[in-house]
Amino acid sequence: MKNSGGFVKIYRNLPKWRWYSDDITFRVFMHLLLTAQYKDTPWQERVLREGQAVTGSQKLADDLGLSRQQVRTALRKLQATNSITIETTNKYSVITVTNWQKYQKDECSAADTSTKALTDEQPTDNHRATNDQPLFKKEKKDKKEKNERARALAPNGTFGNVLLTEKELEALRRRYPVHCDEKINRLSRWLENKPGRNYRNHYALLLDWLEEDVGTEEPVSSSSAYDIDELDKINTLEGY
Repeated sequence: MKNSGGFVKIYRNLPKWRWYSDDITFRVFMHLLLTAQYKDTPWQERVLREGQAVTGSQKLADDLGLSRQQVRTALRKLQATNSITIETTNKYSVITVTNWQKYQKDECSAADTSTKALTDEQPTDNHRATNDQPLFKKEKKDKKEKNERARALAPNGTFGNVLLTEKELEALRRRYPVHCDEKINRLSRWLENKPGRNYRNHYALLLDWLEEDVGTEEPVSSSSAYDIDELDKINTLEGY
């Protein structure tokens, strides 16, 4: 389904994005950004929402002059950092730019609206706003931690598609020195053969596999550079 005309916004902090220097992944993402629907649009028996595009790996490859494998690898990277989600049917795929509405809305209008709404509600909701402050601070902290983790991810495994931070990899090798690399390569092969699967946290998945297949091979040293329990709390990623 074609979508033409108009324009999209690009944030100035985009150069800080993890995939900015990855030419292929960046091209695929920008193409999705430019071809996604800018408003809810009826299509066949469904409605395509803002930020959604009907496409597939072969179609993207043809449009961008890339190989299908290059496109599939780029899509996996974007999925891993939650920059996109992919809904696959037996006829087509719908790719959603995760934060489309957040990035494309009119910031000035949105700010004016938010300010007006806050002013209107102050007489009755002042107490509620005060009570919500601790929750807001926690959400802000969680978001910062997720963003820091996303920036620190590095490719691992046979096909370079298992995304782990250096500290996560170190923690896995300390806890499972014999089976760690084997499981990473197994996950890499699994992801290569299952391009439609969207696992938000490869570290959490590896822990599940290792604990199920091996159990606790050896305790983590108290002098470990990273607390594995803290890593277990991170189970989602937030991309651009």
